[in-house]
Amino acid sequence: MKKKLFFQSAVTATILSYLLIFIGGLVRVSGAGMGCEDWPKCFPDRWFPPLSSDQIPIGVDSFNLTLAWIEYGNRLFGVLVGISIIVLTV
Repeated sequence: MKKKLFFQSAVTATILSYLLIFIGGLVRVSGAGMGCEDWPKCFPDRWFPPLSSDQIPIGVDSFNLTLAWIEYGNRLFGVLVGISIIVLTV
């Protein structure tokens, strides 16, 4: 039973890792790499990007809501991959 669970965890972590590489490529091709300018927060005072253009902080000139969410989705998927790898090692 443990071998089967380990194998399933390894396959899941591998597939998620390859998907993260693919998503990272999409981030690169779309130019969304600086969609969220800060780390780990997206803005100095926010953990996630704005949901609408009305929520964009004053003084931020060049901001693209779509690119910010593409980059943020990449970050969230990276967390998912990290959790799957931790589960695999435990």
